[in-house]
Amino acid sequence: MQFRMATILGLVGLIPFLVFTVFLFLYPHQLVVLGGFEDYIVIVLSFLGGLQWGLLAAARSSSQAESLNSYWILGGCPPIVGWIVLYWPPYWFGFGILALAYIAQYFIDVRLVKLNIFPYWLLQLRRLLTTLAVLCLIVVLVRLWLVAHSLAAMP
Repeated sequence: MQFRMATILGLVGLIPFLVFTVFLFLYPHQLVVLGGFEDYIVIVLSFLGGLQWGLLAAARSSSQAESLNSYWILGGCPPIVGWIVLYWPPYWFGFGILALAYIAQYFIDVRLVKLNIFPYWLLQLRRLLTTLAVLCLIVVLVRLWLVAHSLAAMP
């Protein structure tokens, strides 16, 4: 039941990624849409760090929790990275940093599954959602980079 509900909610959460990606591919100069997409990406990235904190807080024993201190720090990094990216032009560079942050979060989750902190089904779901989200980010990143460089080449 958990897997089913999480899958449904995760896929619903991907809808803005897909809508923004299509819109920005067609209309890359829409800065309001671009900013909205970047905001949404940062919110979801922060959620991933919060998910880690929640599961770490539910660790089975205090000795297990003590051995995971570095993961608490890593779980707190996504909102900070997102906040920095929101104010770091150009947009295409920020989208690249965010794509790398999503990939890093996935590999942190892989490690937490190996430590029996995260359930394996969650990792399967994260693999799907992260892959699709990162593909959307790469499409937008490439499109923005091409637009930026075509504008720079204009006389």
